Amino acid sequence: MRKTLLFLFAAFSLMAGAQTFTVDKTTYKVTGNGEVSITSGDKDATTLTVPSSVSYEGTNYTVTAIGEGAYQWSKAQVVNIPGSIKDVGDRAFYYGSVLTLTIGDGVERIGVYAFGSSKCTSLDFPGSVKRIEANAFFGSSFSPTLESLTFHDGLEYIGASAFYGNKVKRLEIPGTVKQIGKTAFLYSRELETLILHDGLEIIGDGAFNNAEKRNTMLKTVNFPSTLKEIGQEAFLKMPLEGTLTLPSSLEKLGGSAFAGTKINKIALAGNSANFDVVNNVLYNKSHTVLMLAPMVGTTTLNALNGCLGIYEGSFWGSEITDVTLPEGLVGIDYGAFQESSLKNINLPNSLSYIDEFAFAGSKIEKVEWPENCFQMYEATFAMCPNLKEVVLSSGLAALDVRAFIYSNNIEKVTCKGSVAPGLVQAYEGEEVFTCPNAKLYIPKGAKDSYLEQRQGSWDPWDVYFSLGNIIEMEKGTIRPIAVTPSMEQDLEKYQNAKFEIKFDEAIELVEAHPACAIRLDSPIYPAYDFGGEWMARVENGNTLVVFANDADGFLTYFVTETGKDYYLTVPEGTVKNAEGELNDHLIFVWSGVGTTNGIDQTELTQDGKAKVSAHYNIGGQQINTLQKGVNIVRMTDGTVKKVMK
Repeated sequence: MRKTLLFLFAAFSLMAGAQTFTVDKTTYKVTGNGEVSITSGDKDATTLTVPSSVSYEGTNYTVTAIGEGAYQWSKAQVVNIPGSIKDVGDRAFYYGSVLTLTIGDGVERIGVYAFGSSKCTSLDFPGSVKRIEANAFFGSSFSPTLESLTFHDGLEYIGASAFYGNKVKRLEIPGTVKQIGKTAFLYSRELETLILHDGLEIIGDGAFNNAEKRNTMLKTVNFPSTLKEIGQEAFLKMPLEGTLTLPSSLEKLGGSAFAGTKINKIALAGNSANFDVVNNVLYNKSHTVLMLAPMVGTTTLNALNGCLGIYEGSFWGSEITDVTLPEGLVGIDYGAFQESSLKNINLPNSLSYIDEFAFAGSKIEKVEWPENCFQMYEATFAMCPNLKEVVLSSGLAALDVRAFIYSNNIEKVTCKGSVAPGLVQAYEGEEVFTCPNAKLYIPKGAKDSYLEQRQGSWDPWDVYFSLGNIIEMEKGTIRPIAVTPSMEQDLEKYQNAKFEIKFDEAIELVEAHPACAIRLDSPIYPAYDFGGEWMARVENGNTLVVFANDADGFLTYFVTETGKDYYLTVPEGTVKNAEGELNDHLIFVWSGVGTTNGIDQTELTQDGKAKVSAHYNIGGQQINTLQKGVNIVRMTDGTVKKVMK
């Protein structure tokens, strides 16, 4: 047995030895069929011609690949790669000194960071090259060297940051290229002409990003009719001007794709299935999202009724000064008005989400925070030099301590809630907003709430405002003491949209049609649409009753599900007490009890209550289970209910 093991070990060693060999300071690995790849090359030669073939022990091999890191840290300044090479591996010449590169016809792939940090001034790729991978020719944003770049038909893919940092003046992408990866040409500081041919489908995130505004020459781009996607910040702050014409083939437009440019008109080349231009503003096809506004030449804008969201960076860097948003708008995305000339904007109470940097660096003068927006995120109003007054609704529950960072001219902040919004901490070492000279006005009797240390190590407000500048107003607010159904109990399966909110003092109705809402799983999600309106009345002198009617004026119901939370919001100022003090914005949350699919034929429950006998859609057709929207439910006692799912 021992002799057998020794024989097998010797045979294995011989076989392994035959897999690699070294000739003239270059180590090769046999890959089969008379082919080898270079695993380690001569790194001392200043002029390097990669061999196309090699002989070893009487056998001739064709060199078909340069392996991973084979010439990393090489001293070679002149490199010639023969056409026998199919694949130039990842990091093959990474951190090398390549100044002149010749690529033979036959090379098909250039790997990740293959020539990263090279100092080539000119590159010409043969048509055999199909893929140039991520960071393949990663350069420098401060001192780029690449001046000329030539592609040929056959190239299919340009990877992420493949040509990061260059000073190419003219760039033509052949029609065989399907995708330009993210940041592929980031910091193309001298690019004057960009030619894109039909065949291109994807321009990745930040592909031609010019965030530092070093490029001042690229004025126009004609997009091919095959283009499906333009990524996030793809042309951010490029000096594009005049009309931006988007192809009808476009399916996806990334946020801030053309923010900070100089475009003054937006057009579509033909009928688009995904976008529409109205009043020189780009919307999605259903007009529910405002996608992009002109960057120059437009100062006043009214968003369309029915618009639900303002897209990321849609006004970033624009000349807009006055914007009117419709009631019903739900969200404003990241950096939507960043660095714009915006002075005046209404924030409708339907808003439930405003993202970071939404108004950072703008010229906004006054902020009135909407009451259904429960959190203000980092840098929302950072670096706003003209901002003087801020009004925070009682619905605001959490405020990032960097939300107003570097907005140093704020004079007055009014918090309408009797419970202080929690101050969300910055990361350790980050500078935070302080407002020592501004006055903070809070409701009567609320000072303790604003000065106490909050759960979760939230700071009290006097960390950011001088104690002497925290001033209680003449009136306070009123808050309830109980709600029915109790939040300690789950909702009914078919829960009627009627709630009783009890106060410990007499109240008077202020708003008979309050903008209440029921939301699923989060107080920021869009509300159920019952098709009618919310009503309110006062009972027993101290109880507010709010209820939702359907389109026919009848009390409506909604279906609850196991494991789901249901939020009721009641707007501030719905009722008042004898002193004229209004209620805070109120939020209540319950759990659902679950939904049973199909028809329950049981006549009565044990407590004698009727159960469901059949479901119908709004058109009167019987269905086996509840459908999204309005349903008709017939009970075993003969009654009929309208139910919202």
